Amino acid sequence: NHGVRDDGLLNLTGKDFYSCQLPVPPLPEQQKIAEILMQCDKVITLKKERIEEEKKRKKWLIQKLFDTNSKISPSEHSEKWHKVKIKDVAKVISGGTPDTGEKEYWNGDILWCTPTDISACGKYINRTAQKITLKGLKNSSATLLPVGTVLMCSRATIGTKAIANVEISTNQGFKNFICKKGLLQNEFLYYLIDVILPDFLRLSSGNTFKELLKNSVDNYAISIPDYDKQIAISGLFSTQDHIIDSLEQELMAFQQKKKALMQLLLTGIARVNA
Repeated sequence: NHGVRDDGLLNLTGKDFYSCQLPVPPLPEQQKIAEILMQCDKVITLKKERIEEEKKRKKWLIQKLFDTNSKISPSEHSEKWHKVKIKDVAKVISGGTPDTGEKEYWNGDILWCTPTDISACGKYINRTAQKITLKGLKNSSATLLPVGTVLMCSRATIGTKAIANVEISTNQGFKNFICKKGLLQNEFLYYLIDVILPDFLRLSSGNTFKELLKNSVDNYAISIPDYDKQIAISGLFSTQDHIIDSLEQELMAFQQKKKALMQLLLTGIARVNA
């Protein structure tokens, strides 16, 4: 009749514990149930291993395709990759935070992104935990960014990123990339960030926490192929992402099935012939 969290403490007495009654089938049936659940665990392990293999494959592809010295690099085919500064192919915009003491700046209709939103959203971001008003936007250094902007954390967890599926603003812990049409594709940049991240981390400075400054990002030189080739490369990685997402959904579905099966087998609702 009472939970172990009564009075705010994790406390279960030995008397209460040993007085609990459990539905226990005959030993042969227990062994059969254990065997069934062990097989479920093996399937889960195999699915997790497959996901890790696909993630390693994606990482390998990214390193190979973005390495202009690689034998399988697109640069070895018909077009050469060329070096450009980021500021020449994308507009880099920092974010800002409206005065938190001004109620009229908050709870509006404009999405306002923080690193927490980015870490939980996946490749694309469609919503944020907090929103600001137009007045809050105008009275801060925040900027309303268009759909397709690549958002990248530039403080603490530097390099965490997402692509905006909606108009959005961010706090000051971001460097946001509005790619110039025909010069740099946003999806291509999204994957390129994984390759150039070690350089971004080296360029970061600060005592309390590391921060990547706008000037460092603007003047950082990247190697890129022609725009059509960028689209082809990003499409390859998007396909790999889709494979990984599908496998992760399969894993979650199977884990839920195992949980439901345990409820049936370990409570006696469903019986197993030994």
